Amino acid sequence: MELRFKFWAGFDLERYDKRFDKTHKENEINLSGVKNLKRWMKIVKFNNPKHMTKYLIWKNFGFYPPKLSFNDRLKILEGKIILSK
Repeated sequence: MELRFKFWAGFDLERYDKRFDKTHKENEINLSGVKNLKRWMKIVKFNNPKHMTKYLIWKNFGFYPPKLSFNDRLKILEGKIILSK
């Protein structure tokens, strides 16, 4: 099965972790854009409620305000908090 995502991949990227004052290597795959997100949700989906609530707010309201707590996201989705741009 070919998934046909457009992506960027980086391998052996050196990253500095200030918590431990060390540099380590990482591999990274990035999917960007609305087309990729819609395709991801159709094929793979999110199983983590943290990410699913962010996606549902974006899908229902057309934007996602940053730094919302999980409880605030639930209240928005339940209609207990009104969201405005």
